[in-house]
Amino acid sequence: MSPQKSLSSEAYTSSRKYPINLKADDKALFQHEIERRIPESYLLAIVNAQVTIDGVVFSKDGIVEESLFADAHKKFYNWIYFFGQRLLRRSVTLGKGLLIFNSWSFGYFHWMTEAVPRLYLSRDFLGSHTLILPRVDNRIWNKESSIKSFIKKGSDLNWDDGFLHDSLSVFNISKIDWIEPTSLLKVRELRLQTSLAVSGNYNEKVMKELRQLYQRHYHCRDQTPIRNVYITRRLAERRTVENEEDVQSLLIDHNYEVVDMDQLTFGKQVELMFETRNLVGLHGAGLTNMMFMQEGSKILELKLAGDRSNHCYFALANAMNLGYYYLYCLGETDVQNSDVFVDCEKLGSLVNQMN
Repeated sequence: MSPQKSLSSEAYTSSRKYPINLKADDKALFQHEIERRIPESYLLAIVNAQVTIDGVVFSKDGIVEESLFADAHKKFYNWIYFFGQRLLRRSVTLGKGLLIFNSWSFGYFHWMTEAVPRLYLSRDFLGSHTLILPRVDNRIWNKESSIKSFIKKGSDLNWDDGFLHDSLSVFNISKIDWIEPTSLLKVRELRLQTSLAVSGNYNEKVMKELRQLYQRHYHCRDQTPIRNVYITRRLAERRTVENEEDVQSLLIDHNYEVVDMDQLTFGKQVELMFETRNLVGLHGAGLTNMMFMQEGSKILELKLAGDRSNHCYFALANAMNLGYYYLYCLGETDVQNSDVFVDCEKLGSLVNQMN
């Protein structure tokens, strides 16, 4: 029997504005993102479901595809994976459970823009259902890593403090059930909130409601944003600015604060972004915090030259009604890992334009 489903959010077409400083030669790099179809999302009701630590759900009819991060993951979350789970994991039973995560949920960007919106839409079930969360993150992205997950423990997730803990504090969660690395969870009545959009796209209404929810929770007072902030990735293991000192010096001269988001509590990040008028940062998780900025504020994303596929922050700025600027920077071809060199003359010109 197929899962029963109830509509959580309706489908619509998201229409976005081009970057404010768009160059004619760059238009083709953004054109495919100007209109995106945001699908409907559902709350699925599944009887006698089996849930793995990676958030993959199996029913008696097979894998529940809505539990996967992407369609491509069907190749390695298959029956071999499932039987390995049944053979090597200890079964634990739960009565009523609520599932809002998948195997890619636990980086800051994916957690705040994908998992938390799913929790927000299904929050009415937090009183009657136990929220299901994993103890570790296997971060499975291909068949090899799927197989290795059976013999190698994933990275421990910090649920005691940090952004995972603090971001949940706005919800009235009655009970949490932790999936251990050695366990397979059997749930008699599972509620699965499906994804609201393909990763890097957003249900704008939900994202704006989340902004208000966090601003209220952290007592952000009505005020005009006046701060200028540069998010540094100086201590990051990858995707850094090669001429970081030059960039910082220029921005400090333009009255920017240099901030390492990893050194701030989640609440302080919310408060800082609420007070920020102009935000500059290299493509990376720190820019996710623009979701807490007030409408009409502006962001400048430093991007690898020629990148036409990683427009998640361009889309997020549009979803939050923020002015979006970009600056392409020289670097290697690997978008996910390349360091970049920032043209400070162009950066200074854009900072002046934003003001």
